[in-house]
Amino acid sequence: MGLPRGILFPHGQEGHPGAAQNHGDAPAPSLAGNVRELRNVIEHSTIITTGDTLRVPILEQAPPEALRVQTLADSERDQITKALEKTGWRIKGAKGAAAALGINPSTLYHRMSKLGIPTHRQKDDGLS
Repeated sequence: MGLPRGILFPHGQEGHPGAAQNHGDAPAPSLAGNVRELRNVIEHSTIITTGDTLRVPILEQAPPEALRVQTLADSERDQITKALEKTGWRIKGAKGAAAALGINPSTLYHRMSKLGIPTHRQKDDGLS
């Protein structure tokens, strides 16, 4: 599978979507910002790459945790912990973490237990 036609060609060169205008064809739609940015990254990578493997510096510079995919349990634990910290570890009530997360307080208690997140009382007592 190759790159989409026109991705690596500067504007106006043969093969670029904008080049069709020079041949009387219908004008190609302009590239969206994200696609332009991707094109720039790929173009830069092809310029600096030596050998057969494409080097993408933006990925090489990323910290390892940025490339790691978080498990669903880790993501849920993070969301619950953030909600608890934001609400002062209050679980019930209109200003509690359960309401902030849009779930029933009993569901929140169950998920906290399942994920090993102590309640504020357990945390203060050193239990977990």
